[in-house]
Amino acid sequence: MALIEMNFCSRILNMNTQMTVVMPERLNGVGVRPGFYREDGKFPVLYLLHGGGGDHTDWIRYSAVERYASELGLALVCPAVGHSAYCNMAYGPRYADFLHEEVWELTHEMFRLSDRREDTFVAGLSMGGHGAFKWGLSQPEKFAAIGALSAGNKIAEEPLTVEQVSQFGVDFRAKRRELVYGKQDLSGLLGDPEQDFFEMARILLREGKPCPRIFHAIGRQDHNYDGVQITRKFFEDMPGDPFGYVYQEGEGVHSWEFWEEWIQRFLNWLVEEGLLAQKEG
Repeated sequence: MALIEMNFCSRILNMNTQMTVVMPERLNGVGVRPGFYREDGKFPVLYLLHGGGGDHTDWIRYSAVERYASELGLALVCPAVGHSAYCNMAYGPRYADFLHEEVWELTHEMFRLSDRREDTFVAGLSMGGHGAFKWGLSQPEKFAAIGALSAGNKIAEEPLTVEQVSQFGVDFRAKRRELVYGKQDLSGLLGDPEQDFFEMARILLREGKPCPRIFHAIGRQDHNYDGVQITRKFFEDMPGDPFGYVYQEGEGVHSWEFWEEWIQRFLNWLVEEGLLAQKEG
């Protein structure tokens, strides 16, 4: 696999930013098993989103996801979005537009990525899982599946307390809510089609758009556990299970030990469900 560290000027953010891209090397066969690349020579791709306090290097530094992707001939795209919660910030750059428009256009222009929905996936951890839900449900025509680890709909959840995280964690999250949303009480954003991914899902269904499959997982000891159950209930209560929603949990806290295990499980699920096709080459 080729590891590409990109520094580029974003027209939407109006500043330099970074992105990590991992590409199978078809010409010399490194990271490409027979049958995993498509007839047009393009590769399936997973847009893999970092959590709060992280950046574009996290998934490569703290997990072996590059190795797991190489076994599947799967490209990875890891953008950097700071503490934006993958939103157009009230007091900051337009990171949602950057991700949904510019990252998509730039990566498909520069790399041999499949532009077919059935070859394209988005996943993330914590804040990145929230971002994966938002991107996948707001632009369902792009993605076959969404993977969310240790993440739920922050708009629908109560703020964390000192019983769940440290005082620093409580204070930090309060500052982030102000910067991202311009307010502390987020309950008024429920039903907002730009912020509430529950509403995005409802709109998607009303308009008859394709439904991405959803894989959702969290550790039982995670401080986000109770909040994530709100998202679980929302999707499990949907008549007919239109998103093919899969919820799983295991032992673990909000840590890389959990995410390392469960990103493998997500990739295995893609293969087992036939979402990441294994063709005979």
